[in-house]
Amino acid sequence: RLGNSIVREFKSQGRTVRIGLMGVMGPDAARASSPHRKALRFVGYDDPADKPRMADLAELVGREATRLRTQERVQVVIVLLHGGPPEDESIATVPGVDLVVAGHTHDLTPARRIGSGAWIAQAGEFGQHVGVLEWELGNEGLSLRNPRRTHEGIDDSTTADPLWLKRIADYKGKISRRIGESNLNLDTPIAVFKTHLPRGQDSSSRLGRFVTTRLLEEVNRRVGAPVDAYF
Repeated sequence: RLGNSIVREFKSQGRTVRIGLMGVMGPDAARASSPHRKALRFVGYDDPADKPRMADLAELVGREATRLRTQERVQVVIVLLHGGPPEDESIATVPGVDLVVAGHTHDLTPARRIGSGAWIAQAGEFGQHVGVLEWELGNEGLSLRNPRRTHEGIDDSTTADPLWLKRIADYKGKISRRIGESNLNLDTPIAVFKTHLPRGQDSSSRLGRFVTTRLLEEVNRRVGAPVDAYF
């Protein structure tokens, strides 16, 4: 079941714009997590048959986009997709969606429009790039003002932004408070490796399986109400 989307208002040039944001899990990410899930299921992936059902996910996104526009009166709908191609392209064809910001496949995807549908973009992997999208909202929807440069590279020469450093510190504080019951914090070591575990990008990655399952085990060992999933 799709939870509540987020609605935010932004003021620009004397105009108030309402934006709806929804987060969804793509079939490939659901498949990658299937060995470590028991009762939890995701719309868009058939666990027993081990098959994607992209049409089901697109239908769900379409219903939520319609609700956001009719009941929440938003002018822009953005989908944050834990997925990548071709899932982002499929979601981009759903009526009512304006922008699909993807992640999961580690692709550096310059912003582009899928036919007459929504825009898609993905900012690569491991914090090496940040997406920079400048939009103009008109009668025909969103138009991209910086199509030639929709990513900026990040390396040791990049000057830190004090505003974002403060935001990161604030989020770390919120996370630490939320997991405080477990006596863990973001700097608590959860394991020491004695053998080399190479990093991979699929469900067979030993390192990925170890880190994700160990985090879940440690949290559930220390809290009262068990956690079924985390993202």
